[in-house]
Amino acid sequence: MDCHDNRISFGEAGRFAHNQFFLNAEGQKALQDVVPLVLEASNSEEGKKWFKQIVIEGFTDTDGSYLYNLHLSLQRSEWVMCSLLDSRSPLQKNISAEQQLQIRKLFLAGGVSFNNAKESKEASRRVELRMQFFGLKDKRDKADEVDFPPVVNKEVCQLVMPL
Repeated sequence: MDCHDNRISFGEAGRFAHNQFFLNAEGQKALQDVVPLVLEASNSEEGKKWFKQIVIEGFTDTDGSYLYNLHLSLQRSEWVMCSLLDSRSPLQKNISAEQQLQIRKLFLAGGVSFNNAKESKEASRRVELRMQFFGLKDKRDKADEVDFPPVVNKEVCQLVMPL
């Protein structure tokens, strides 16, 4: 956890292979361990007061064009969201229906491309969770919240999910 930037970095576990948009088993396990903790924190009294949303940010290295990398970074963040909500995902075994609804309300998938490169290409191909908080002057109006209907059918991601 980087408290300065409000980011959760997964280190080696959060890295993607070259031109791939899915995490290996170690990365999936890291998500499986961290996401329930984030949800628990957001449900605390302080969390309800300050947590705004969590942005899933996918990053790439500098190989390829800007638009290619933008697309790949979006796929990476979308895949993480899909792995949290897709009924076929191994991560589903530890996520309750209530937590799924909370993920749908709190998490946002967003691509970043290679705007925030690290020391190596391998380290640049990563995913991070960036937590956003309400400011002191922000209004938290319940009327602004999106009311998600309950999931009747199982969620299925449109990305190819290597399971």
